Amino acid sequence: MKLTSYEELMLAYLHLLGHQDGVTEIRILNAGIYRGRIVWRSQGIVSGYYDSDHYEKAVQDIRPYNGTGNIYTCLNPAHPDLLARACNRLVPYSRATTGDAEIIRLNWVPIDIDPYRPSGIPATEKELAAALARRDEAVTYLTGILGEGHHICGMSGNGGHGLIRIDLP
Repeated sequence: MKLTSYEELMLAYLHLLGHQDGVTEIRILNAGIYRGRIVWRSQGIVSGYYDSDHYEKAVQDIRPYNGTGNIYTCLNPAHPDLLARACNRLVPYSRATTGDAEIIRLNWVPIDIDPYRPSGIPATEKELAAALARRDEAVTYLTGILGEGHHICGMSGNGGHGLIRIDLP
């Protein structure tokens, strides 16, 4: 099956995570299956574990859920034994997902900077600018220690986030 340009980016992201020694959990929140159709489900969790040889299949498996739930991956590699939960496939209504003790390495440290505001109220332009400036300060400090090329930055709409590349057991 041919991947779209967006799906090619997802595939590149999975490889960039650097989980060759472990497996990658893909988790989709607020999704499930009802009468054979993928639907939004409050508190529904779809989860699956993929080794790096099956990332293209992971992207294809995600395709039907795009636009239904919140799709994300665990940033750090999980123990390969977790493939037994859902080997290179997604399972709706998963009961077990990756716990802290099942992470085998720390490859990434996430930074998430949002302005303080009540729930449901978006950031102002000034608050967003301040959050992005604070994110940049944190990233600059850490890349000063680790060196350039060890980070990825993004914007969430209300604030900013960064991923700092590390390699720790």
